[in-house]
Amino acid sequence: MPAPRWSDSIRTHYLSGAANQFVLHGNVNDRLLLPADAESGKPAQAGNLPDYLIQHQLRKFDLVLSYELGAGLRVEAGAELFRKLRPADDLPKDPPSAIGYLDHLLRFLVNLRQLKPGETPPKDTSTGPVSPSAEPLAGRNFHVSFMLKGADLVFPRNSNSLNYQLSAMASVVRSWSKETHFLDQNLAVFLIAENLNDLHPLLASNPRSAVVDIDMPDASELVEAFGFFAQRFPKALSNFANSPALPAERLAGATLGSIEGLLKTREYESRPLVESDLSELKKDLVEKDSQGLIEFLEPTRTLEDVYGSESVKAWMRQDIALWQQNDLEAMPMGYLLCGPVGTGKTYLVECLAGEAGVPVVKMKNFREKWVGSTEGNLEKILDLVDALGYVLLIIDEADRSLSGGDNDGGTSSRVIARLKEFMSETSHRGKVVILMMTNR
Repeated sequence: MPAPRWSDSIRTHYLSGAANQFVLHGNVNDRLLLPADAESGKPAQAGNLPDYLIQHQLRKFDLVLSYELGAGLRVEAGAELFRKLRPADDLPKDPPSAIGYLDHLLRFLVNLRQLKPGETPPKDTSTGPVSPSAEPLAGRNFHVSFMLKGADLVFPRNSNSLNYQLSAMASVVRSWSKETHFLDQNLAVFLIAENLNDLHPLLASNPRSAVVDIDMPDASELVEAFGFFAQRFPKALSNFANSPALPAERLAGATLGSIEGLLKTREYESRPLVESDLSELKKDLVEKDSQGLIEFLEPTRTLEDVYGSESVKAWMRQDIALWQQNDLEAMPMGYLLCGPVGTGKTYLVECLAGEAGVPVVKMKNFREKWVGSTEGNLEKILDLVDALGYVLLIIDEADRSLSGGDNDGGTSSRVIARLKEFMSETSHRGKVVILMMTNR
């Protein structure tokens, strides 16, 4: 089972010394296939992102600690080493204490590394005890990893009001990626946040960290997943036991977690998936994953239902023919339809969508009043659209939905800039066609 692209990116950055801090965002809450471990004999299984990092990306690390707002600090790997270093009974749970604890532990390890065996260990000024058994560990550069789950909740992008404690915590974590004694330590720090725009700018925009986008599973990854699920859910996948590529292609754009949930339900009900189900199931799964940010449309009209505008229809049909022939060099990235209310813009778009014969999704209201939430919602929409494959994306009343007024703190400018960036990516030509309508 090949490693995901993002996993290779982390490995390259870490082993080359280019970065020791990684901001993981995007599809971070999805399920993943965990490959079999030949050393331990553990078979392949489904897990989440932290499971993959702990069991595979960091399996040779000496110590792995994680922190989550609700769960507090936890020792994920290397419990025996941790007891030798700091045999504390209770680990801190609130963010300031936990970040301070991790920072002190890291500085202690740095000092311990610089000692020669037999020398006096570094003086510890923390409230927590340091075990005498840490003495024989002097001079060793341990591989240590800190994993901050839900980092956008621990270090949220704050409003315009000052929050010195939040900035201080973010500054401490940022220092782990740039101070020389930390760079010399075998250290890997992971900040996991679904939306990059929800993370504190000191961390989201840190030039010394590597920002890694966890992609939605593509068709090839879903083929592997369906091959794995065929053994776990034989009743649900009885019709596709020997052809996993078909459901993988039809359900591209859905998360692995939502597909697994569907298969569990069908397995329990002893109700196999059939080919005629797949399109409707994809619609339901993707709309659920998008949390109401997009809506699938089922056009019932074609350009034959448009009377007049013959030159416009001829132009659109020519572009559709290029698309169907996979001749994409002259294929437009999208269409902009301008005109007053009632001139038939939406009707023409629906007819074009029906003529094209590809999935059609409509962008719904994604604006929110919270700082960074609007940009995060847009990013989620674009990630889903990118994963769907061939698709028409409809943005109705763009002049209203993309603009929030003059007093939105620059949100509209950032939204439009990101959308323009997405539209200008040539990799989307012939894959995503944007149909934008505006009244002015």
